[in-house]
Amino acid sequence: MSTVDRQIEESIARRIYRGELPAGTRLPTVRALAAEFSVTVPTIQRAVARLAATGLVTARQGSGITVQDPMTLGDLGVMGALLEACADQPERVGPILADFLELRRVLVVHLIRTRLPRLLGALPGMAEATERLMAATETADIAAADAELSRHVVEAAGNTVVNAVFYAVANLAMRAPAVAEALYGDRPAHNAALMGLVGALAASDGDAEGAAQGVDAALAAWDEITVRRFETG
Repeated sequence: MSTVDRQIEESIARRIYRGELPAGTRLPTVRALAAEFSVTVPTIQRAVARLAATGLVTARQGSGITVQDPMTLGDLGVMGALLEACADQPERVGPILADFLELRRVLVVHLIRTRLPRLLGALPGMAEATERLMAATETADIAAADAELSRHVVEAAGNTVVNAVFYAVANLAMRAPAVAEALYGDRPAHNAALMGLVGALAASDGDAEGAAQGVDAALAAWDEITVRRFETG
């Protein structure tokens, strides 16, 4: 897809995410959109096809192009894009961020309960990644280091579905400055969560339930602070 196609797709998608084009809205005809964006009809058709592939619109012969509700699509990629587009609307998307973080926390706790030996085998690498993360000072460097730590966790666990969730959260932090600031702006809280996570694993002595509870408490505290920071700016 050309750059123009993608720009048009992203422009329309952003208006949908932000509620400027509510669910049920009929978009102008392909020819009208081509005139609006000063491009050819095939260019608009490719952009609309991509929007339809993500579920943001439905395009049917004789029925036109109809906007769908992104909140109902159940797609992690769409939810991340919605958060990014609406970061200046925290009252609307704050609950979505909370859901993202809760899902991540639940999956981490599940991995500890079910795959603790594998995670303990990766503990040296996790500890090194944690040190680099705590030493980082710029938000972009912190986000990158946090993604590296997440990779250690999911690679050790060997669960591709969990990897997709962690990637979605890490990618969101890299692309949405407001989310990154909420996640990493309170360094004492962030560092406490990191130490709680690694410390609970290191002190587990094979007690998966005890480690899971310790990690759950550490991440829950961090998640609560993150959502509050996001919603209050």
